[in-house]
Amino acid sequence: MGAFAPGSAVSSFASRGDFSLVPVLLSRQTPRMANPTDAQLNAIADALRAGNKIEAIKLHREATGSGLKESKDAIEAIEADLRVKFPDQFPTRAAGGKGCLGVVVLGLAAGLGGLGWWITQA
Repeated sequence: MGAFAPGSAVSSFASRGDFSLVPVLLSRQTPRMANPTDAQLNAIADALRAGNKIEAIKLHREATGSGLKESKDAIEAIEADLRVKFPDQFPTRAAGGKGCLGVVVLGLAAGLGGLGWWITQA
């Protein structure tokens, strides 16, 4: 049973309350690539929802036989489309980054302050 057959991936995603990845995924393929199975489509969707893009790329490559660049481009396009359509199904990114810059600046300020104090005491 292929990805276009009734009761396959589209029904599978709908029954789980998920989005239909089939048209998006297949629209990114060239004719020489294989169609992914329902299980492969579910695994790709799960990897993207979990924020694991590398795993999604690996799964896409295995499913379609495409190269690294083609799969990376396809997964990035799929992810972008799905983030717009279903933002609540993806992890949110912090607006201010990871917060490391503030710690570094504070450490540098304290270090320079300590150095200035040490120089004036010498």
